[in-house]
Amino acid sequence: MSKNIAFNLLFIDGNHKKTPTLEYFNTLKSKISSPALFVFDDIYWSNEMKEAWQIIINDNDVNFSIDLYEQGLVVIDKNETLDKKHFELHLSY
Repeated sequence: MSKNIAFNLLFIDGNHKKTPTLEYFNTLKSKISSPALFVFDDIYWSNEMKEAWQIIINDNDVNFSIDLYEQGLVVIDKNETLDKKHFELHLSY
């Protein structure tokens, strides 16, 4: 028996490398309902993670992204027609 399960909240805290992070994202995009929120941990962990984050926020399916420095949030909403938006909320000490 096969079940089709669709997720709308996904937390990705993988092995902190570019290629696997992108593979997780692309694989999980096919398993979502709309809208869906992806939370990525450690987006500035390494240069590879910074590169992966840039690719993810520029993905054609991503409607909104928020850079919280340690975490990154992206929203995919297949019903949204507004232009893509990216926000950065870095705190200064």
